[in-house]
Amino acid sequence: MCSSDLLREQLPGGGWAIHPGGPVDVSASVKAYLALKILGHDRHSEPLVRARRAITAAGGPWAVNSFTRFYLALLGQMSYDACPAVPPEMVLLPRWFPFNLDRVSAWSRTMIVPLSLIWAFKPVRRIEPGRGIAELFSPEDLRGGPPATGGNDAWARFFRVVDRVVKACDALGIRPLRSRAVAECRRWMLE
Repeated sequence: MCSSDLLREQLPGGGWAIHPGGPVDVSASVKAYLALKILGHDRHSEPLVRARRAITAAGGPWAVNSFTRFYLALLGQMSYDACPAVPPEMVLLPRWFPFNLDRVSAWSRTMIVPLSLIWAFKPVRRIEPGRGIAELFSPEDLRGGPPATGGNDAWARFFRVVDRVVKACDALGIRPLRSRAVAECRRWMLE
């Protein structure tokens, strides 16, 4: 898809939908905005001004889904701290454990395992600042980091606590099974 295709798909309100006739999707809109910036479009151009308004109205860049957060982190537009912890050690959990790869759909497994490797290694391909999306973040966003995401039910709170614990252990270097888990992820993907 080239920039003219992206611009043709832009909704009148400035955002992008994930299907024809659909509403503005903040994740699709942020990715389209970033693609146009990478392709050299000026942030002051009319389509990008409209897009910024639509993105802000849809919750801003912190409202994007987990996959988009990983894309943004890969390109240095967001910290990996804003991504959910997806430790590769999950592949080592036994089948009887309540959360293991066998208890999620095949499609989910094909996303979880590669994301766990990205999360473990945290690669970044920096792009020129003028081609990035810093203007989507407010000054408060840049100072305070990502706001808490998700609902407030028991499961959402539980997963936020697990996320913080996993990230704290990772930051402290507490990952005794990491090399074994990475090897198992590799084996799983090749198989």
